Amino acid sequence: MKTGEIVGLIGNNGTGKTTLMKAILGLINYNGKIEFQGSTTFQKNSVEMQRIGMLLQEDTYLNLNAIQTLRMIDILNNASFKEKYTSILDEYNLPYKRKVKNFSFGMKQRLRLAIVLNYPYDLLILDEPYVGLDPIGVLKLQERLIDLRNQGVTIIISSHQLSEIDGMCDRFVYLSDGKLTETKKLISKKIILTYETFDSLEQIKNRKGVIINNNELILNNDTELLYEVLSKFKKEEMKKIDLKINQYIE
Repeated sequence: MKTGEIVGLIGNNGTGKTTLMKAILGLINYNGKIEFQGSTTFQKNSVEMQRIGMLLQEDTYLNLNAIQTLRMIDILNNASFKEKYTSILDEYNLPYKRKVKNFSFGMKQRLRLAIVLNYPYDLLILDEPYVGLDPIGVLKLQERLIDLRNQGVTIIISSHQLSEIDGMCDRFVYLSDGKLTETKKLISKKIILTYETFDSLEQIKNRKGVIINNNELILNNDTELLYEVLSKFKKEEMKKIDLKINQYIE
């Protein structure tokens, strides 16, 4: 992998994406060799491991509250972000002193992201980071990851939903039967939003790339327009929104 690139790890559920990520992190035994910044022994070096941030779908520090969790991460990373604790939690809409074990799934996921995206890592390993996020949260996460890439951070991101990482990754590898195959870019064809009512429809129905079909709003792969539409949805406090993206691999 190159410095400052986003690599998408794709494959069906159960193909071993999480297992591969755990192997990179040294959390499981494996055959072969893994190298990070020229070192094949980085997993045994606490200083080198501090340069790697990870997001796995596992609960930790359940008996701590959010502030205590950030303090614990500070200790593990030999860092000090104490003055930023409240602003970080505010950004992810998380309570300060409620115990993590009493968080909803979505809140736990936002806490994981708050941790992994706010420390100066060289490599991020993200296992299904979009799980539990609403559509606007997905777009905000995409923007944040692109910003980190532009700062020189290397990112491995797994997903079984191609639409979540299409247009963001520099390249992709497909995992199947224990083998990795590099693919070309993914191409999203259409973004389809299904809704019950949408008062702001008149404002966008004549925009380029917009198609209206009964209660479906179809956008031709325009992320900026999608963000605008979702913002209008949120402003109208719409409860039932279904978002699908049809795509294919080139």
